[in-house]
Amino acid sequence: MKNLFITSFFFLIFLLDINAQPQILFSGLDNNYLYDFGNVSPKQKIISAKVKITNPGTDTLRITDIKPACGCTSTPLDKYTIVAGDTATLTINFRTTGYKGNVKKAVAIYTNIPQQEEMYIFIQCNIVYPISFAPNEYLVFINFETTQHYTQDVSLTNSTDKPITIKDLSISDGNLTVNLKPGDILEPGVATKLSVTFSPTEKKLFHGAISFNTDCEDDPVFRVFIKGMPKE
Repeated sequence: MKNLFITSFFFLIFLLDINAQPQILFSGLDNNYLYDFGNVSPKQKIISAKVKITNPGTDTLRITDIKPACGCTSTPLDKYTIVAGDTATLTINFRTTGYKGNVKKAVAIYTNIPQQEEMYIFIQCNIVYPISFAPNEYLVFINFETTQHYTQDVSLTNSTDKPITIKDLSISDGNLTVNLKPGDILEPGVATKLSVTFSPTEKKLFHGAISFNTDCEDDPVFRVFIKGMPKE
């Protein structure tokens, strides 16, 4: 009887040991493992999120690695070993420079959880610039000849709730002229037509830009880039 009790005791310990398993629970994310920053100003060069990682399991959770999808994202974690019932904090830093509009990034997390050795969480944001362009801020003049004048239009929309005044402008080349001038005002929510005229004097590949300085604090300078390709 005593031997049976001892055998049963060790068998129970064996079963408990087999069933012991770490688990992972994220706090601060939605059901799709997503953290949404919402609308972000380009003035916010780096945005950060705090995500809590809890182990509600019965064994120690080990985070073996964390890999952001690109170098624009860093993911410091305060501890990689999380005992049962404990919590760690993951900080996600996203560098917004060079991005605009809707952006979504993935972060891979590697653990010691069976069947969940690799899993992903996501961040997203909408980087809203004060002035939006339609179709975009790049103009291409194809098959130009030096005896002609070429004009293309860009629609500028003030996305803020305040007027934006053009203080001055800089044109990289004398072959370019524009219809807007210092003192012109871009009204909130209103599309303003920017006309760029290209008057080439040489038959060669052309690159130029027009910079507008404004009184907008969030993003005081906007640019339009021009490329010209001569006729063969």
